[in-house]
Amino acid sequence: MKQSQWFRLIGLAVITLTVSLAMAAQSVSASSVAGAYTKEGTNIHLFLGTSFGFILHTPGEHRPRTGNYTIDGNTLTLTEGRDVQLMLLTVQGDKLYDQDGNAWVKAAPAPAPAPPQTQASNQITIKDPAEFNAYQSASTQSDPAAKAAALESFLQAYPQSVVEGTVLNTLIDTYQQLRDVDKVLSAASRLLQTDPNNIKAILLSVLIKKDQCAKTRDAQTCDDAAALAQRGLSIPKPADRSDADWQKLTGGIYPTYRAAIALDDTVAKASRAAAAAPVTPPPPAPMPEIAPPPPPADTPPPTIALGQTTDQVTAAFGQPQKIVKLGVKQIFYYKDMKVTFTNGKVSNVE
Repeated sequence: MKQSQWFRLIGLAVITLTVSLAMAAQSVSASSVAGAYTKEGTNIHLFLGTSFGFILHTPGEHRPRTGNYTIDGNTLTLTEGRDVQLMLLTVQGDKLYDQDGNAWVKAAPAPAPAPPQTQASNQITIKDPAEFNAYQSASTQSDPAAKAAALESFLQAYPQSVVEGTVLNTLIDTYQQLRDVDKVLSAASRLLQTDPNNIKAILLSVLIKKDQCAKTRDAQTCDDAAALAQRGLSIPKPADRSDADWQKLTGGIYPTYRAAIALDDTVAKASRAAAAAPVTPPPPAPMPEIAPPPPPADTPPPTIALGQTTDQVTAAFGQPQKIVKLGVKQIFYYKDMKVTFTNGKVSNVE
């Protein structure tokens, strides 16, 4: 996979974490530093997963920046790819301090709702033991490829499961780990069928389709991205979210939605302009070549014989250069021949 696709997929994975944190749909990573941070006095955000970071709204940049991070003691280093250092931070409790002394404050996570049908042990309770065992087996797979296959098999076997949304959410994360954009989009689309206003699924779908639109200029793909973006812009603030938390979340994702809508409009205008442009008729087909006339048939050389008249000789050899008349005799002189006529008929040829 190309490097640009690699970074994009990392970005998608981190955005998933961002939305999950904002919506509190899943538990936060066990890492002590994982979470959402805001640079004091700015609208710049930093999201840290278990091994990757995501800077949103960096001044002068419209695209998010992502990379892996490492921790050495209390020093956190965020790098883009292998070599480009994005940020060096010092970890102090719930705050991070950059090299310029700016504080990055960690947002307190919202309380996560209890999963559907749970027991005190926090294990999902499914009435059918076979379904429960299948879910447990699939969701606890450690290998991403095996986990994705097991979760897909679970959804096929139990399409009406109470944990369908949870499984699709996990599938999105798993396919991101596998860097499979098409399957991320597929899982997100299926999640939107059961939860039409799922912010995580909408955002990922818009990002993927917007990228495809920019590359292919396919009208339907661009329209799909814009329609999903419009849906994302119209989602009302949940009653249990504070205005400040909602503004942080939407401040990070609304620019992506608006960019997708603007791109769709640009592609549509270009398509209309191309349709309205006068069509230049194709040049006329070249005329077929006319075959040259056949060569004339071989003409026999002119002949002269005794007894021919003066008219016959003239017809065959043309007018003589000189004519001498001697009584009943008449002599025609040609360049290479002398013809004597007696009483108007050839009597000798020299």
